[in-house]
Amino acid sequence: MPQRLGQHFLRDGLVLEDLLSEIRKSPQQLVVEIGSGTGALTERILQVGRSLLAVEWDERLATSLEGALDHSKRFAVINADIRRLDIINEIDKRFNQVPDYLLVGNLPYYLTSFLLRQIFSTWRILPKKIIFIIQKEVAERIIAKPGSKNRSVLSVLVQSNAEPLITRFIGPESFSPPPKVESAIIVLDHIFSRLPDGINERQFSRLVRFGFASKRKTILNTLSAGFNKSKNELIPLLENSGVDSNARAEDLSQENWYALAKQVYLS
Repeated sequence: MPQRLGQHFLRDGLVLEDLLSEIRKSPQQLVVEIGSGTGALTERILQVGRSLLAVEWDERLATSLEGALDHSKRFAVINADIRRLDIINEIDKRFNQVPDYLLVGNLPYYLTSFLLRQIFSTWRILPKKIIFIIQKEVAERIIAKPGSKNRSVLSVLVQSNAEPLITRFIGPESFSPPPKVESAIIVLDHIFSRLPDGINERQFSRLVRFGFASKRKTILNTLSAGFNKSKNELIPLLENSGVDSNARAEDLSQENWYALAKQVYLS
């Protein structure tokens, strides 16, 4: 079952304490944990006095958590796929309000990119902070700055909503069963949309995806193909955004992307 769902259970006490330390730094009393697994972090969160909504897709693990941990008003378990869950509605239903909340999780690696995009584009109320264990390679893409070979669609989209920071790397031996790759704790803080007024997440995502469609091509060529516009139409939009037509998508700053979005959608 764990391998079918892509689960690698964290068993390293030092890493668990690092996660707990990050949680303690934030004032939010409500924690939403994705992929609670065997409850190693879940139990620690409850012990420090936070309220906790645990979301676990594996029915057997969810049932075990319900039986093993304290059934107080501070704790609830949902057996569900987070991708198909209205998490804000679930918080409201179980805690009678939607206060500021903290989102944590040891994510199956295949879930990371999709879930982050879903959170920022569809969740009605965003968490105040996100603390995830994810694949090291993906974490490095998320924090990548302009000009980096790791710069990607995910870099730009996440950084348009949060300030990402890798707090530590984690070896495979910290998990059971051990994954074949290294992992990282990534913290997304200061969460709010930085998009210009009048630009929504869907529009911005479309622009960025077109821009990164072929990393070997210039931004002029990729946007021309993506939007089915002539290069002559696009050159003024790039110039007005402060973007060199010969630059590649990974060279553009966040401000370049915001300016370009305004040129494409609002001019």
